[in-house]
Amino acid sequence: MSQSGALSGLQITAQGLEQKFGEGSAKFMQTMLEQAVSQLIKTSLDKDEELLNRFQRIHIQDGSVIGLPDKCVEIWQGVRPKNKKGCSAVKLHVSLEYKSGQVSGPVLANGREHDQKSPFFHKTLQTGELRITDLGFFSLDQLEKDAQAGGFWVIRYKNDVILYENNTELHLASFLKKQRNHLVDIPVQAGQTRYLPCRLVAIRVNEQIAAERIRKLREEAQKNKKPLSAERLQLVHWTIMLTNASQNLLAPLEVYTLLRLRWQIELLFRLWKTYSQVDESESQNPWRVLTEMYAKLIAVLIQQWILFASIWHIPNKSIVLAPSLIQTFAIPIHLFLKDKTALCLILSTLVNLLQSTPTLLKRKLRPSTAQILGNPQLSLR
Repeated sequence: MSQSGALSGLQITAQGLEQKFGEGSAKFMQTMLEQAVSQLIKTSLDKDEELLNRFQRIHIQDGSVIGLPDKCVEIWQGVRPKNKKGCSAVKLHVSLEYKSGQVSGPVLANGREHDQKSPFFHKTLQTGELRITDLGFFSLDQLEKDAQAGGFWVIRYKNDVILYENNTELHLASFLKKQRNHLVDIPVQAGQTRYLPCRLVAIRVNEQIAAERIRKLREEAQKNKKPLSAERLQLVHWTIMLTNASQNLLAPLEVYTLLRLRWQIELLFRLWKTYSQVDESESQNPWRVLTEMYAKLIAVLIQQWILFASIWHIPNKSIVLAPSLIQTFAIPIHLFLKDKTALCLILSTLVNLLQSTPTLLKRKLRPSTAQILGNPQLSLR
């Protein structure tokens, strides 16, 4: 860090720099992060896939938690187990517009905050937009608002949601047990009082996947000391989805293909944590830990700007391998921050290098996202 400071003309020892980490440095860097998040970087380079082009925008939303030292609990509160003090954590609320790669956030909140408190989740969709979320965001209220506004959604079925078919309650486990086809697509109404019209799309999974799901369910039931119903065990043999998109807009396998896009935001969090280590620090000083976390979040946000301005729109380019190349340009970017001409040249060189990297080979066993978008049949592999 002291070496990096020297690049900006800051002459300070490592020990002197360590003494600068305090409440002031953390608040300053947090404000810098908020300023960075408020910047809207646009690009005309969208992913060009026929399936994606049926929607104006595709919003994938989720949250991720970063654990913090217990001394940070006065600033960021996590989930506190019984008979334990502290337990600090911060939640990152993020929305990824998949076609362009535009990231909204991260907006920081207490680690204990529910996903549905995300500021992005409560923004009603515009006409022609699609939202893809996990079960933590399942809200019939919001689904209804999005549908009424002309938006679309794809989400996994939540086990306690009551479904109706032709105004008759649908007992899902027994209904699916009678099916002979591997794929089911029927119109239903969701909610005991709302009767929200949608489609139920279910795809039968193989025995290996079902066995793994059963194992996880039993572990969870044992941990929470709750009984596991026979109905829950029966439903694991199917991947069950709800959507308000018509059959004319999306075929059943296309619904499943779009649901699988939710993994892309998990990949984004993985890039931030595994490759940029936003959740790691070698210090025990809580103020330094916070200062570093805010600074690293600014860095990964700039990294995402570079990604969607360079290769996000190109099929079969590795988003996982790109950050290591971007990080090698950190010092040149730092050196020429005040020289706009030189900075543009450095960034143009970086973009050209990213675009020149080889594309990923096609995979037979585990097809890439680009392959599946081009051929939804591959989603069953």
